[in-house]
Amino acid sequence: MKVDCPNCHKVYNIPDEKLPVGKKFTIPCPACKWAIKFDLRAKEEPKKKAVGEELKKKILQQLTGVLPPMPQVVVKARQIVSDESSGLKDLATAIASDQAITVRALKLANSAFYGLKQRVTSIGHASVLLGGEVLREIIIMAGTQGLLPDKLKGYELESGALWSHSLAVAIGSRLLAESRYPELSNDAFTAGLIHDVGKVMLDEHVLERKDEIEELLKDGKTSFLKAEKEVFGFDHAEIGSEVINIWGLPEALSSAITYHHDPSNSDEDRLAFLVHLADFIAVTGENDTRIDSILYEMDERTLEFLDLDEDDIGGITEKVFLYVDNVMKKIGS
Repeated sequence: MKVDCPNCHKVYNIPDEKLPVGKKFTIPCPACKWAIKFDLRAKEEPKKKAVGEELKKKILQQLTGVLPPMPQVVVKARQIVSDESSGLKDLATAIASDQAITVRALKLANSAFYGLKQRVTSIGHASVLLGGEVLREIIIMAGTQGLLPDKLKGYELESGALWSHSLAVAIGSRLLAESRYPELSNDAFTAGLIHDVGKVMLDEHVLERKDEIEELLKDGKTSFLKAEKEVFGFDHAEIGSEVINIWGLPEALSSAITYHHDPSNSDEDRLAFLVHLADFIAVTGENDTRIDSILYEMDERTLEFLDLDEDDIGGITEKVFLYVDNVMKKIGS
């Protein structure tokens, strides 16, 4: 082994058999007595980062530590509204069992958007004044708010940004559904509200591999979604649909979330097209300067599939952001 003294730069040849392999040690330089350091311990190979199905499995195993389960009152509310034999009293009783969701629901019910002339003081009172469908919507919003964290460092989303975006997509999805497929209105609202739940699951991994992702984004043409796929082997929409399955929510919601960025690959899934267009409306209306938003493109089949035009989108956009503004003001109070 050739050894170069870092002090006097004399070079020595030391027979390999005289070196204590696997140890860390020093030898004085024969010429200047400088301590020449050696480290012959085996170098550990850098740990390979999990990708694809391996990473997806790891993330889902951590579900309970990262994301709380879907509140039972939300699941119950869906069931009650779907059951014709159930009434408003059943709905009010179900939500009253969860104090945190009750408080959030009352704040929402009293927001200017619902235009009530008197202040709502109980869920029973709200059910009478607003009706079952609206109360169900409020319950789902109240229950979902606790599932979406304030900040996502990996995705560079500031406090409240994911929640307000999710609200915009939820109301946009419902308005679009009401104009084209009224029977999908309820599911459209729910799917829009939780369409980006996969970002919550992926955020810490995005932050950990930010350098790799940013390298892919440098060309100004690669979307954040494509970068996710390149780095992880899947994107936030795919992992989001897995979360929906774990929560036991309907397959229709899982499918819509899987394809909310590329509904043309969804086998004509109407809910996927609705959420996709609502997401596009929300992103373009938020004036977000992140690369993820700037490169967001509408699936070319969307308007034709939903039988809509640009004028329809303009009218819905105004309603969406009026709704979000009213709700966010009340939630923050």
